[in-house]
Amino acid sequence: MLDISNSRFAFLDLETTGLSPWFGDRICEVGILLTEGKRVKYSFEQLVNPERPLSPAAASTNRLSAAELANAPFFGSVIRQIEALLKDSIVVCHNAYVDKNGERSTRHISPLQVVGLSDYLYLRAYCHLRHEERTFRLDRIIALQPA
Repeated sequence: MLDISNSRFAFLDLETTGLSPWFGDRICEVGILLTEGKRVKYSFEQLVNPERPLSPAAASTNRLSAAELANAPFFGSVIRQIEALLKDSIVVCHNAYVDKNGERSTRHISPLQVVGLSDYLYLRAYCHLRHEERTFRLDRIIALQPA
């Protein structure tokens, strides 16, 4: 069994111009949070010029604008940096589901431990909103921001 207590995780979050790569939608932002054990080691955020307009739904969801993306580098010029960050990491990414009728919840947490059970990986953390320890499924975490 893999001991994940000191493993290197790369939490990968991508924003796109829409939900259909088959119809030309592309990546417009890359976010990576690197952790080792209980420590956040590095945070990476990069806008990417998708060379196409954002769909209205994507602009509403990711709150990016064409003006912000116009001067961003193209994906090809940042892929080597992204590959280097993901190398030798357990990559965690997901298709973020929005529940509660489209509402997302925000929590201020202090991560304590990543726990691997038979079905999913979980983040055990102290939740400052509820003033108690909570468990969050990693596949449902949309973004992490270091304090």
